[in-house]
Amino acid sequence: MFYLCSISRFVDKNERVFMKTALLWAIFCASIGLSQTTIEISGSQFMKPIVEKLIEKYQQKNKNVNFSLNMKGSDMGLKALTANITDICASTKVMNPKELERFKADNYGQPPVMLPIGKNAIAILVNKSNKIKEISFEQLAGIYTGKINNWKELGLADVPIKVLSYPNSSGVYPFFRTKVLNGEDYREDLIIVPNTPEMLDSIKANPGAIGYADIFHAEKVDAINFQKYIRLVAVRSTEQYVALLPEEVHILSNQYPIVTTMYFITRKPPEGEVKKFMDWVISPEGQSVLKKHGYYPLY
Repeated sequence: MFYLCSISRFVDKNERVFMKTALLWAIFCASIGLSQTTIEISGSQFMKPIVEKLIEKYQQKNKNVNFSLNMKGSDMGLKALTANITDICASTKVMNPKELERFKADNYGQPPVMLPIGKNAIAILVNKSNKIKEISFEQLAGIYTGKINNWKELGLADVPIKVLSYPNSSGVYPFFRTKVLNGEDYREDLIIVPNTPEMLDSIKANPGAIGYADIFHAEKVDAINFQKYIRLVAVRSTEQYVALLPEEVHILSNQYPIVTTMYFITRKPPEGEVKKFMDWVISPEGQSVLKKHGYYPLY
């Protein structure tokens, strides 16, 4: 009995010392600004690489801020924001009227706060064996809506066209449909790929394939595959007379016709650490991170 009581007193005493030490450490950390904050970010797979680079740079000077990423598509991010289970939605799309009304109904009638953080170009890609050098919006729409089914219809080899896209949960899916297809429905036999690496692999493996990807992924992330097996196609919009490649000079001058804006979206005006991070992203230092890694800053 004495042995058990002694053990009990020993444990109780050590627990008290531990709890006291932990309390003093917490007070000390708070007093010097070391309290930890976690910012939840959900949204676009396209934006994941640059969001990770922004976080990496930001945490060099803000070690007390942690981040949790759930990048499964712009639609998923907007749903998480509407459900109030994320701090920031990273999106390449804006809410459609139905989504906006649903959001406002769950947010006391208030619309979301949308912060543009940069731009990215969507490149049109084909297999290297395809000799096409430029394509118009009209031709792209014909291919993606099912009116054009063989490359010979565009004066090229007699090869069936395999048409690739991303899931409708991605931000670029509705953007491409609105911008390039003029709101028409995608063709029924559209081949869906989940991400950009698989898009590039599919184009590499199929001489008749056509797809699209953000230019950062196409040229930077899988550079070897891109240079050896993928052809970048110049694009001409309905209003343009000259087809352009997604090069920096054309993107920053708003001449390249398929450019998407990247947004950070919050339920209300951001506060605290979320605001500090978002303010930093659009600061000169934050914008320099975009430019360094192949994206296009706001200024």
